[in-house]
Amino acid sequence: MLYADLRLQLRFRTGGRLPAFRGPTLRGALGYVLKRVVCHVRGRPCGECFLRARCAYPVVFEGVAPPGRAVMRKYPNIPQPFVLVLDAQNDRDVRPNDEYAFTIRLFGPAIELHPFVLMAMIECGRTGLGRDRLAFDVVAVDDGAKVLYRAGEEHEIHPPEARRVAPVAECGNGRGGLRLRFETPVRIRTDGLLNTQPTLAPVVRAAVRRIAVLSHFYGDGPVLPENSGALIEEAAAAICAVNSLRWVHFDRFSTRQQRTMTLGGVVGELQLENISPGLAALLRVATITHVGKATSFGFGRISCDPGEP
Repeated sequence: MLYADLRLQLRFRTGGRLPAFRGPTLRGALGYVLKRVVCHVRGRPCGECFLRARCAYPVVFEGVAPPGRAVMRKYPNIPQPFVLVLDAQNDRDVRPNDEYAFTIRLFGPAIELHPFVLMAMIECGRTGLGRDRLAFDVVAVDDGAKVLYRAGEEHEIHPPEARRVAPVAECGNGRGGLRLRFETPVRIRTDGLLNTQPTLAPVVRAAVRRIAVLSHFYGDGPVLPENSGALIEEAAAAICAVNSLRWVHFDRFSTRQQRTMTLGGVVGELQLENISPGLAALLRVATITHVGKATSFGFGRISCDPGEP
């Protein structure tokens, strides 16, 4: 499965207030403006448009299900082929000339649609973010290796480098410690309920599910080993030396539903012992795909480092 990063550097032109966690605000602005930029059939739902499988807005932002699918048949949409990579906490007060950086990570076929995503973000800067309509400029965009766009220098964007998600190795020698950090709120459901204190096993189960679905719809080959259930069983037997997870929540206003909604998840750290190379490799893949629900809002970002607790 291929992915590519658009790392955006913004500079605010006006001041005001934004939520401390900016993921929902950025996602809402991106979706609204992306549809306005690309849609030529006004007033018709995307599901009723025969362009939906080729249009950048539904492909990137709604997750268009392919015909005759065998996976997720009961769901109207499949997971969106992007995540927002950003920090969980920022200053609420924004002043003119303040800078802010975040990443839009695209998966599979969505990589080719990167010019539409960038154009939408540039237009977002003119429309403004949040209730105070904070205007900003997209100063530069890079993919982690090279500059793709710089404001005022040229009128085109270079394609980002597509990187491949390495398949999870089925075996390996040696076990060790692992520090697993929940960088942004992780939303995991266990038996239909939000898990406010997940252990490693439900995290790994959610990671396996998400990686499998993304690689099925947007990949070109398997990422998980055939017996990924063994990794879930191993996670259930893992030793947790330190658990500093805590539940946090954020409010967001849904323009579609015209009401304030609360989204929550767990942040913090698990310090783990006796982790195999295969399980560590799976968690490293999950750092790319994110884990759990609401990943397009910036939720579910994790990181992991080897080492003894």
